[in-house]
Amino acid sequence: MNRDPEIHGLLDEIDGLLAQMPREQRLTEFERMLKPRNTDFIYENEGVHYVVRTHFHGDRREDLRSKVRRLVLKPIEE
Repeated sequence: MNRDPEIHGLLDEIDGLLAQMPREQRLTEFERMLKPRNTDFIYENEGVHYVVRTHFHGDRREDLRSKVRRLVLKPIEE
């Protein structure tokens, strides 16, 4: 596997910056990095367009992929 010096240089720089932060600030930064950005989307299925807007609650057990799959594949109640 080839090592890309530019990418690894940037990763080393990020590691250095994180190492200088106090523990609580590092944890806050990791939390910020883990939150998905711009996860709203439009899904089209058989000519029907679904607009999906995401809202996150940190105490939920279901992740985004599972929730969308459940909602999209859920039988339509008539």
